Amino acid sequence: MKHKPPLPLRGFTLIELLSVIAIIAILAGILIPAVSAARHQSSSTKSISNLRQIGIAAMTHANENKGRFPSAYWKASDGWMKTLYERIYQEPFVDNGANGAGLEDTVFWSPVVESTPATQRFCYGMNDYFRTFSGQKPLKNGDDVPQDGPLNLAILHPARTCFIAETKGGVVCKSSAGTAQIDFRNAGDTAGVLFFDGHVESLTDEQVPDNWQGDGRMFWMGGPVARPKI
Repeated sequence: MKHKPPLPLRGFTLIELLSVIAIIAILAGILIPAVSAARHQSSSTKSISNLRQIGIAAMTHANENKGRFPSAYWKASDGWMKTLYERIYQEPFVDNGANGAGLEDTVFWSPVVESTPATQRFCYGMNDYFRTFSGQKPLKNGDDVPQDGPLNLAILHPARTCFIAETKGGVVCKSSAGTAQIDFRNAGDTAGVLFFDGHVESLTDEQVPDNWQGDGRMFWMGGPVARPKI
């Protein structure tokens, strides 16, 4: 019985190999940005969720303190983040320095921020226009801590007034530069903004008033008239 000789093994030609490599490169070029965008979107969603949790804690604090929100003082060792951290986690906040080094892996740290300088460890800031220094006390470093936060009844338009926003500093205000400005780092070049009524919105730079006077007074200071006593 005659056996047919085995067919010779045929390898890929150079053109075929180059074609396969080109296809893989094209697919990688499509998939890698998509995966990166999906990861960024997921981190942005988590950051918005963080703001909602912070808002719930702030509202609870106000309800239990005669309508007073926490002070907008920015340092984690004595500021609003320490107050709300201890309310959320039911444990003392231990800070590793004035830059908030103890806030990682908490709701006060945005997953969008992969790394920050040691002097810019804050991810969210409270509206600095509602800061008051009434009843202040001296600190060991010589600073004064504003003891009273804004009164909820003094916020004339809570659903339209910025309370806490994504930033690089512990406070937020209309600033052309520096850590106190809103940081539009989320998906779609947006930033999460928590309003005084507790709801959160994702806003673009164009949607945030570029001044605290005129049309911007509602967003930054609560109304078209002078800021009420807080």
